[in-house]
Amino acid sequence: MRSRTILISLILLLIGGGLGVYWVLQENEETEWIISSVPEQPVTLMREPKFLRRLERAESLALEGPGHLEGLGKLAALYHANGYLEQASLAYEGLLGVMPDDPKIYHRLASIVAGYGYLEEAIPLWEEAVVLDPAYIPARLRMGDAWLKLNDVESAREVYKAALTVDAEAAHIYLGLGRVAIAQDELEEARKHLEQAAKFSDYRVGVDLLASVYDQLGHSELGWGLLNTSAWGMYSDIADPWMEEILKDCFDAYRLASAGGLAAFNGDPVSGIAYLERAIELDPEVALYHFQLGQMAFESRAYGKAEKHLKRSVELQPDLADGWVYLIALLDHLRRPDEAEAALLRGFRLCPNSPGMHMEMGKYLMAQNMAWKAEEVFLKAAELRPNEAGAFIELARLYFGQNEVEKGIDAMKDALTAEPGHPVALSSMAFYSIQTGDRAASETYLARVRAQPRMSISEIQKLEQLYNDQFGGG
Repeated sequence: MRSRTILISLILLLIGGGLGVYWVLQENEETEWIISSVPEQPVTLMREPKFLRRLERAESLALEGPGHLEGLGKLAALYHANGYLEQASLAYEGLLGVMPDDPKIYHRLASIVAGYGYLEEAIPLWEEAVVLDPAYIPARLRMGDAWLKLNDVESAREVYKAALTVDAEAAHIYLGLGRVAIAQDELEEARKHLEQAAKFSDYRVGVDLLASVYDQLGHSELGWGLLNTSAWGMYSDIADPWMEEILKDCFDAYRLASAGGLAAFNGDPVSGIAYLERAIELDPEVALYHFQLGQMAFESRAYGKAEKHLKRSVELQPDLADGWVYLIALLDHLRRPDEAEAALLRGFRLCPNSPGMHMEMGKYLMAQNMAWKAEEVFLKAAELRPNEAGAFIELARLYFGQNEVEKGIDAMKDALTAEPGHPVALSSMAFYSIQTGDRAASETYLARVRAQPRMSISEIQKLEQLYNDQFGGG
């Protein structure tokens, strides 16, 4: 078995465009090459029994057969999926000696190499993957990203543009082109590409960069319309099936939970739930895993599973405020008010500094006609989370319900200070300005409403009609 370092292996693989490896194969039998490619086990290994058994079987298969090649492939996936990257790299090198036309191996090895910071060495591997499978967008994107990190923006632009010929609606390609344009201070070009990225991803990709570009171009009102709206702020990476395939060999609970969260965020809750279930099987006492699974199950309408795991999350970590918030929402949805109330009271007591729990308590108190107490709770929520509009909007609704209009308007203004693009606050202020005959304020707020992509066309048209009715115009 070989114990060479990853760097030596890469040099052998890459010298002469990979001819070093292929020359070796011309002089040796395939079985001998595979056996020599089996990496030595690392000094420290995870003690998960299933992993150790599978590793032992794969190693035995690779060394003793039958099925030496199958065994080496299993070893590569096992090591890679569980974070033993040097061993995975050595196994992948061995696989390339026997299977030089498999693009997945190049892609996976390139991902490891790039992770070590060897971007220039990773790029030829991705180039080979693209030659072998031109339709696989993630390999093209990783290569473009590597060129961009090396500050070779022209090479990056060329890679991204070539990717567009394969998929003209891939949001991450436009994100890459937008980043290239920003690097060259081509802000209008960046705007065009990033608007496409946002459009094709339902505002999940490139939105933070787009808001920054708007601001630099002097269109701050457009940036306000993007920031602090749903989905923005979390980076949504492109799905990469070739990398996801190896997760079936993963026995690291944290890696599985992370993969589950990414899968769900990218619109695949079925895979997300499956990954979380495996993470919990490996490490059943982590509250966050149960919370993630409960949240996904709730959103997928698997209510029994959601209840089981949300309850378990707060059992394991009683001060997990998000677990209580989702459990209360689930019980409300299932029309079990007594249980929802009990969960609220207990969660509020256990999470005294949670803005989310204060919001839930405030709504509960409003439903109990205890506005004076709800006001106190909403004010505390705003104090705990002053950069979000939610508590201020609830205060405004409370004040409007008490016919304290001026205080309600002040609260809506506070909401816009916290989140300048919040749709509810913007539309409320536009409506109020029109109703009170403040033409200048109406026009300002209407402009901001029109710039908010989360506002529906019908809502905008209603406000415009109110404006025309109040001030005249067609």
